[in-house]
Amino acid sequence: MRATIIIDDETYTYFPTFVRNDYGYIITFNVREDDDTAYNLTGHTAIFKTKLVSSSFVSVSSPCTVSSAGAGIVVYTIASGDLMTSGVYNAELQVNYGTTSVQTVSLGKLFVQDDL
Repeated sequence: MRATIIIDDETYTYFPTFVRNDYGYIITFNVREDDDTAYNLTGHTAIFKTKLVSSSFVSVSSPCTVSSAGAGIVVYTIASGDLMTSGVYNAELQVNYGTTSVQTVSLGKLFVQDDL
């Protein structure tokens, strides 16, 4: 399983750089099977998670909205406080099917630079 990232109608394989304290970005994740077909999210929930590479603590662990289950579309809006600390983060999307299974999609690195 993998995901592409769509922000403001731009498609990314990896996150662009964000600025510290920014919020309101609407991030759409297009979750795909390895053969590039949509991952069916019917009955699933998803959680967006980030963790500073230099930390052992998860900084964001927030539920996403499954906006089109059959098409594998998940949406998360960056909230106030999500990008409080500049640095390099590991990011992932945790897909849960009730209590029976958890699959994690690595989203790579998320970079947050200082604001001016």
